[in-house]
Amino acid sequence: MKRFLPALLLCCALLCSCVSSYKDIRVTDCRLHSVTPTGLRSLDAILVLTVDNPATDLIIRDAQGMIKRNGENFLKVNASDIFVEGKCVKDYKVPLGGELQGEGGVLSLFSSLNGSAQSEYTVDIVALISLKSGLRHTFEYKDVPMADLLKLF
Repeated sequence: MKRFLPALLLCCALLCSCVSSYKDIRVTDCRLHSVTPTGLRSLDAILVLTVDNPATDLIIRDAQGMIKRNGENFLKVNASDIFVEGKCVKDYKVPLGGELQGEGGVLSLFSSLNGSAQSEYTVDIVALISLKSGLRHTFEYKDVPMADLLKLF
């Protein structure tokens, strides 16, 4: 038992330090690189994210978002899987696919985003984060105000 206790304490300390490093992952910048209409109600976009990851490598899978306008579904967004390298600050180009949920087409999307207040929009986000070790966790955020989301960047 005496030999086992120091090893257990060391493992606990390492696990605590790993968890805190994952909490320190930050998106430091977000830019819209391009938007391409692919139909009357759909579009593709490329988002450039600058990620500061002091932890180990991770993969963001099955990321989906729903932008709501005044509580009504407005734009459904899906992101491709993203491999985030560990212990570095790096830019990632994230391909997005979007589909309008309400009335109107892609052209009305740009005019409504331009003419509306940010307070009218909220975002629901769901993503699965997986580590090389096989650990996974699903993050889900509901009704995050768009203004709060944009303040993070």
